[in-house]
Amino acid sequence: PAQVLMSAARLRIAVSRRALAALSSIESLRASAGALGILPPMPGFDSVDLSPELRAVAQELGFSAMTPIQARSIPILLAGKDLIGQSKTGSGKTAAFTLPILQNLALDGCSLQALVLCPTRELCAQVAREIRRFGRKLSGLQVLVVSGGLPIRPQTAALQRGVHIVVGTPGRVLDHLGRGNLDLHPVTTV
Repeated sequence: PAQVLMSAARLRIAVSRRALAALSSIESLRASAGALGILPPMPGFDSVDLSPELRAVAQELGFSAMTPIQARSIPILLAGKDLIGQSKTGSGKTAAFTLPILQNLALDGCSLQALVLCPTRELCAQVAREIRRFGRKLSGLQVLVVSGGLPIRPQTAALQRGVHIVVGTPGRVLDHLGRGNLDLHPVTTV
């Protein structure tokens, strides 16, 4: 399992700077074209296959039209395909991956189905808070933050009880893997 995480990290690093620069250029062109009224407006959340609960939460939170990162990624992720996305801060990336994760969860039982890796414990807390906010109408949803700077025993106890989503820093995730506290076999989304 640790090798899988390291391979995923190497894969992310392997994406060339040139490809990332090209994505940024495309986003800039799209933003300029949108400002000029050349592009049609972004679709709404009713255009993707989300549960009524998730649509209701999106509406309650003031989400009407999807942002570009959401419009491009949500349909791909809902279809179960792999995706690497990049977008600026505040562009809706968390909702872009959270809504498909929540849509695809099996809440009957409490097995780990999704792992979200974040570079810092602060970002872990923020992402977990957003996942809980979007999933607030999903009865029984269990989200756990596993990061350094927090006691490991409560994290271990929560993992033993069962959670649906783990949001963690790579170091603490590796620590739990090494201790045998975390089983990634049932995970369908990283």
